Amino acid sequence: MANDYPMIKFTVEGKPGSKGRPRFTSRGGHARTYTPDKTTNYEAFVKLCAMNAIENNPEGWRRDGAYEVYIGAYFAIPKSRPKAFKELAIIGNIRPTTRPDVDNITKIICDALNGIVWVDDSQVGICYTEKIYSDEERVVVLIKDITHPKDRWTRRS
Repeated sequence: MANDYPMIKFTVEGKPGSKGRPRFTSRGGHARTYTPDKTTNYEAFVKLCAMNAIENNPEGWRRDGAYEVYIGAYFAIPKSRPKAFKELAIIGNIRPTTRPDVDNITKIICDALNGIVWVDDSQVGICYTEKIYSDEERVVVLIKDITHPKDRWTRRS
C-alpha cells in the first residue's frame, strides 16, 4: 500500500534543547543582538539529523507543502527520585514538569528545520510536542507532509 503522505523521522541524540532568548550587547556605542552559542550549536545538530533523514528517504521530499510535526522530548529520570517514582515515570504515568518548556523545545526544532525540511516553519499546520521520561535522553521528530494531492494552491509547482 503506497503512502499518500510522505514522512520523515529522525532522532536527535542527547538532552533536549530549547530556544534560547536573544542576547544583547553594545560595542562602540552600537546595540547588537546575537543568538547564544548553545542554541546555534543545537540547531546545527538538528539540521544535520534532518538532512540525513531526507537523504535516506526513498520517496524524496518537497519543501513547499503543509506539514504535521510530532516531537517527543525524552528526559532522564532524576537519580534522586525513589524507585516508585522511577517505575511510574518509565511507563509514562509521570511526565517531566521541569524546564525546558514544550514551546521552547518546539521552537528550536521548527526553527532549525527552516530551509531544510520546509521553506519556513509557518508551513506547519499541526504540531504535537510531548515530554517523556526515558533511560536515554533524545528528541524524536516525525514530520508528515499533509498537503493534499489535489491541493494546487499550496504547492508552488
